Amino acid sequence: MAPINLIEVLIWWAFRLAGILAFAMIVFAGFQYLTSGGNTAQQKDAQERIVSAIIGLILLFAFYIILYTINPDILKVSTIETTIPSGQAIIAKDTPATEETKLQQIENFVLIGANAELDNYNLIPLSNEFSDGAYIDKETADKLVNLAKKDLGNWTVTEACINISNGKCITTIDHESTCHSLGTCVDVGYGGDPGEIISKAFIDAANQTGFDVIDEYTNDTSLWCSSSGSGFHLESNKSNCTNDGCWFCN
Repeated sequence: MAPINLIEVLIWWAFRLAGILAFAMIVFAGFQYLTSGGNTAQQKDAQERIVSAIIGLILLFAFYIILYTINPDILKVSTIETTIPSGQAIIAKDTPATEETKLQQIENFVLIGANAELDNYNLIPLSNEFSDGAYIDKETADKLVNLAKKDLGNWTVTEACINISNGKCITTIDHESTCHSLGTCVDVGYGGDPGEIISKAFIDAANQTGFDVIDEYTNDTSLWCSSSGSGFHLESNKSNCTNDGCWFCN
C-alpha cells in the first residue's frame, strides 16, 4: 500500500472510531445519570462525561474541516488497480472522475513490440527503451502494423506508454502533448535524419495508413519545440494539434 493510501485509511478509521467512542461515552453517561438515584456526585460525574464527549465531537469536526481545507483528497479512500497482461488491454479501476477521458482511452491500449502476441502487434519495431514492449491505443496500433508491413527501412517507435501510474500513462519522454499519454499518437525515428527520399516515402506511406505527419527532422523550427529534429510525429488527426510557436497535440 502506498504511503498516501495508508494515511487516508488511518484518518478514515480514526474519525469513525472517535465518533463511536464519543457516542458510547454519551450513552454511558446518560445511563449513569438516570441510575444515580439522586446521588449528586454521580450526576455531576455523568454531566462532565457528556460535556467532555460533546467537546471531543466538536474538536473532531474542527479537525475534519482543517484537513478538508488543506487537502480534500486526503479524506478520500481510493484504490487504483492496473492490470497489464501480455497482449491484452490495460484496464484501470476506481480512479477519479477527472481522469475519465484518459481512462476510457487506456482501456483500449494494447501491447506492441516483440513481446506482443495478438493481431501482428509484434511487427511494430520499437527502440531500445522498450525492453518489455509498449502500450498504445488499439486503433493507432493497427495503423502502425500496416505501416510496418511496408518497406520503409529501419524505423522504430521512439515514444509510447511504458507504465501506468495512478490511472495515467507514463511515456518515455515527458512533455505537454497529451496525445502520447492517450496513445493516439507516437514518435518514430531512424536514429538520425534518413534523408529527403526516405523521409518522403515514409510520410507518404504514413498518410496512406491514416496518419498525419509532423516532420521533426525538418529545419523549420516552427514545427516543434526542440533545437534539433528527432523523427516523425504520427498523429491520427492533425486537426487535434495547434501551433503556437511549436506544435501541441491533444
